[in-house]
Amino acid sequence: MSTFKKEYDVQASAVITNALVMVADELKEGAEFPPCVYTESAAWDTGAEITIISPRLVETLGLVPHNKGEFMAHHQQGRKDNVPVPYTQRRRR
Repeated sequence: MSTFKKEYDVQASAVITNALVMVADELKEGAEFPPCVYTESAAWDTGAEITIISPRLVETLGLVPHNKGEFMAHHQQGRKDNVPVPYTQRRRR
């Protein structure tokens, strides 16, 4: 796996890149990536334990809830809230 390091003179407040959504598939040594299904601009929280996507992206990708959970949201002002989150998976075609 390739890695890279880029240093800047200022501290970054966000990491924003294009995210490519692909069909889940096991990549074998030397295999090509599966075709891209969708491309979206994404902001990354590099210290996060989970990933959350918008309802619009859920709809665009045709995802459906298959389980429910919740996580503790820690707000900048010190408030904490339990937030319900549906776990999703892609609809089978």
